[in-house]
Amino acid sequence: MQPSPITELIISLARAVRDEGGRALLVGGCVRDRFYGVEPKDFDVEVFGIHAEKMGRLLEGVAANVIRVGRSFPVWKIWNEEMGTENAIDVALPRREPKADAVVLDPGMTFTEAASGRDFTMNAIGLDPLTEEIIDPHGGVADIHDRVLRHVSPRFSEDPLRVLRGMQFCGRFGLTAHPETIRFCQGLNSDGISSERLLEEWKKLILKAKVPSKGLQFLASTGWDRCFPELAALKGVPQEPEWHPEGDAWIHTGHCLDAFAKRRTGDEQKDLRVGLAVLCHDFGKATHTKITNGRVTAHGHEEAGEAPAEVFLRRMTDQTDLIQAIKVLVGRHMVPGSLHKEVLKQGKPEAMDASIRRLALQLSKQGSSLDDLALVCECDRAGRPPLPEHSPAIEWLRSRAQIGKVLHEKPKALLQGRDLIALGLAPGVEFKAIIDEAFQRQLDGGITNHENAVLFAQDWIRNPRNDG
Repeated sequence: MQPSPITELIISLARAVRDEGGRALLVGGCVRDRFYGVEPKDFDVEVFGIHAEKMGRLLEGVAANVIRVGRSFPVWKIWNEEMGTENAIDVALPRREPKADAVVLDPGMTFTEAASGRDFTMNAIGLDPLTEEIIDPHGGVADIHDRVLRHVSPRFSEDPLRVLRGMQFCGRFGLTAHPETIRFCQGLNSDGISSERLLEEWKKLILKAKVPSKGLQFLASTGWDRCFPELAALKGVPQEPEWHPEGDAWIHTGHCLDAFAKRRTGDEQKDLRVGLAVLCHDFGKATHTKITNGRVTAHGHEEAGEAPAEVFLRRMTDQTDLIQAIKVLVGRHMVPGSLHKEVLKQGKPEAMDASIRRLALQLSKQGSSLDDLALVCECDRAGRPPLPEHSPAIEWLRSRAQIGKVLHEKPKALLQGRDLIALGLAPGVEFKAIIDEAFQRQLDGGITNHENAVLFAQDWIRNPRNDG
């Protein structure tokens, strides 16, 4: 283990436990991540041979800060000042399979017994921080090497959410589920899983997966796509081969998500709304796809996709601002291509600048941006292999939006209230009318700078009118 305040505290804890006749092991994701070459962010320690009554005192002798949490069973969070609360280490005791809704702690359990209650073999590996010994009673190391997702035991069913954990693990690590694990998951259902927990697993797929399509494949293979009917409805929906040689709308969505994974920005909120918009962008094709004279069309699918996108999202969150931002991206994802077609007809790159400004304003009102929309459209274009990923329409959109300074933000009104006050006008009905009309003319391109805006206001004041 590399020296750091976190590892120093872990080692101090392990020594204190050893001195009391017990053993402390690193478990879960922090051990798994070592094998994948990922720097762990969260550390979990399981302590064997120490009773709960003694744990609190032992931990207080090791860490500056100790908090006991957990309703079903005790978990202690410990940290020292140089670590900060965000890096707190979770410490727990082994527990047996719950009976009568009660968790039974058993400090005398072996690691093999305790690990049998974990979800997947890759998460059932222990690491002794004092000796660096790897303890792998369920073959997790081999499964990591073979990129196989395998459940540990029938105790997997204790928490059906583990199926969705399998989804995001397949996407994050490029895993293929073992046939027995798929069959086991097929027998479980999502009843009783809270919306918050559903969202957390989807967030991990969107924000962390290297190959999100592997997660969707797992979801379909287990039959759990039935829990998300708006998404499942894309399976088998045909697309015009000329534009979509990759296959149906379900396959296309997987390719689009994989393209998104290569384009994450590192801004979690931005990546979440863009990633979920990419996931939902073609929901409308399930109801608006038609075959006419041998050609497949889906006219209006973008706006038709807003309603099912909201239903899908409401199943896991009530964050209206997030939902609105995603809906507007879904509903407008064909607009850049349409605007670019008009530009090609007119032969002028600036021909649609007014429309771009108005689109930027519309997006911003819903908590999104032209840059978000451009990313969604890039992923849509890239999700059509073997067609080239490059999109002249998005290149044009970005260029014109940058020139107009509306790629990342809404258009800013050139005429402000202070300008009218400086011209001797008092706030009132006319005050607002002048500002609103000036802004509309600015969006249309008739007012291009502050000086023009002030001249417009002066003319209005000299010649009062109501043409707004």
